[in-house]
Amino acid sequence: MDVYIVNAFTKNNRGGNAAGVCIPKKNLSKDEMIYIAKEMNLSEVAFVNKSEKADFRISFFTPNKQIDLCGHATIATFSKLFSLNIIDSGEYLQETNAGLLRVKVNKDGRVLMEQNKLIVEEVISKDQILSSLGLKKEDVLEIFIGSTGVKDIFINLREDRLLKNLKVDFKQIEQISKENGVTGYHVFTTNIKEADALARNFAPLYGIDEESATGTANAVLGSYLVSKGLKEKNEKIIIFQGMYMNQTSEICVEVDDKNIPWVGGFAQSLDKRIF
Repeated sequence: MDVYIVNAFTKNNRGGNAAGVCIPKKNLSKDEMIYIAKEMNLSEVAFVNKSEKADFRISFFTPNKQIDLCGHATIATFSKLFSLNIIDSGEYLQETNAGLLRVKVNKDGRVLMEQNKLIVEEVISKDQILSSLGLKKEDVLEIFIGSTGVKDIFINLREDRLLKNLKVDFKQIEQISKENGVTGYHVFTTNIKEADALARNFAPLYGIDEESATGTANAVLGSYLVSKGLKEKNEKIIIFQGMYMNQTSEICVEVDDKNIPWVGGFAQSLDKRIF
């Protein structure tokens, strides 16, 4: 079977975050998907299976675990289905462990994925979170747990200088993520001119020290900006990520009239491997 490597959330055909996309002719077992994900050794691999509830059943695996949902792997998957002429532009329904979610494919190839409404929770161990990033209390505007399908800890910084110069303790982040039941950290600032926000994402609990584009976390971030009145509903929200990895990615978020966030972008195929 073929597994494609696709960069999702590219900016002018550069940057982005690579995901594996596997489109088998028959449904694969969980053991088979785990084996392929380990062999691919990418942050996530998406597996397209048949579904009785939706157009497709999409399963997501990191090199060491199955996860409920992955934004950049979803964008990569539907972009690849579109480029292979398996689907046309239009709206589709995907079945995931996070629920049934709609996906829009535009004629220009941009893919937007529906998320759940924003949920915000209190976070514990704020002092430990600051310590794990080498930050002081005065550096941070807010810390919270947010989810539109996948939980992360969000840290809102006062300026981009702080984001660039983080002193990241991955072991501490892994332990704090486990204690809070989250995937990882999404650290961001809105104090930049080029976009609405600039972010960094750390998920060592799932074997990902830093990720250059994270769809699910940025769906939370876009919804958060709308909830704070910093952006309007139905307004295009542009978030950059991966800048300090020399892999700047562009993520687009739109929050509709029903407070449903849609996150997406463009993708570019890189390679194909045969199993």
